[in-house]
Amino acid sequence: MNKLKNKVFWTIFTILTLSLISIISIFNYQDYNKEKKSIERNLTRLQNNMEKDINYSALPNENQVDRPKEDSLKEEFSKKIFMDAIVYTIVLDENNNIKEVISNNEEEANNEKIIEVAAQLLNSKNLKK
Repeated sequence: MNKLKNKVFWTIFTILTLSLISIISIFNYQDYNKEKKSIERNLTRLQNNMEKDINYSALPNENQVDRPKEDSLKEEFSKKIFMDAIVYTIVLDENNNIKEVISNNEEEANNEKIIEVAAQLLNSKNLKK
């Protein structure tokens, strides 16, 4: 009887442990993919913006392009500051009262806290009349 109890216990324990590990692994993988896609999207946008900022002057021959030297690109890149921050857009009415909050992020945000911070910023800069 004890052998049977031990076998049942270890079987149930193993099944529950494997289930828990599987669920945690799936959630971690999904979170990892979400972050990875977000970083890839930001880097792609950054690269596209950098390509737009660099002016290439094409020579009469389309195959030859006068490109800046790599050192000048590195120097130009080192002068820029990149921040990973969430940007919120606040829509104001005619009296500079907060009308709407627009989140430029995929994640849900607490609008009350954003409105509170925006109100503090508006009051600190004396923008309200």
